[in-house]
Amino acid sequence: MNASLFSRLLGSMRANTLLLFLLGMVLLAAALVGGVFSLLSWEPAERGPAAQVALALDPLVQEAQLDRLYLEVRQWQEVTSLRLALEAQDLGLPASVALPPNAPAILLNLGSDANSQQVMDRAQMLGGVQQAVPLAVVEDPAAQQQVQVIKPLLLSAFVVLTLASFIALHGGVRRLLRQWKGELELLRLSGVSPRDVASSFAAVALLFSAVGAAVAAAGIYLGLPWAQGVEGLQPYLPDSFEPQRLLGLALGTLIAGLLVGVLASAWGTRAQGRS
Repeated sequence: MNASLFSRLLGSMRANTLLLFLLGMVLLAAALVGGVFSLLSWEPAERGPAAQVALALDPLVQEAQLDRLYLEVRQWQEVTSLRLALEAQDLGLPASVALPPNAPAILLNLGSDANSQQVMDRAQMLGGVQQAVPLAVVEDPAAQQQVQVIKPLLLSAFVVLTLASFIALHGGVRRLLRQWKGELELLRLSGVSPRDVASSFAAVALLFSAVGAAVAAAGIYLGLPWAQGVEGLQPYLPDSFEPQRLLGLALGTLIAGLLVGVLASAWGTRAQGRS
């Protein structure tokens, strides 16, 4: 790749060409994030019914102790997510669950393989916890059917968005080549090899695809732990993520995005590289 030519290509890019590259970058990032969700959405189908445990706290618990209690429980392996409310009624628990209404409470969502009795025994040993109540999570057949319908839609969206990003990046390369049509012959006469010219144009598409892939990878690594606490996304995600797996998903996302960029740029410059 000719570094000087690469920088000149970036500086001379017209607005419509830049928009194509930016569109490809955004579509690629969306495709990669959607692809990871599509991949992960098939795993929760194998898990059994989950469970919840509600913890009633001492009404006189101090704020510092409440923070320590929340942070400690959040680290338990059996807990996939939790909600803290300063008043138990704000958790929206069933009327049959008798907790002091004006006292703080924590709702724990447990993994499918967690033993709720062990979690309750462990919680009651903590200072500030007055009561632990198990709550069975009843699977909603309509919600499960909806999940089964959305899964193939997620996969279809991944395929369509990936193809669209490929077309946009490829189109950006071809448009940039047409923009430089008059200068290409001068570059050849000045001694720049066709392969160097092609690789410089390809590097532009690869740059935008790398940015899109990096954004998607960062979003996957930082966003999946947050997404586990979003009620609407929980049916599409596994119970928990190991740090190594999060890193693996992020790296896989980055590699997949770079691969799309390489293919789009190679396809866009194939004729130029043979000249």
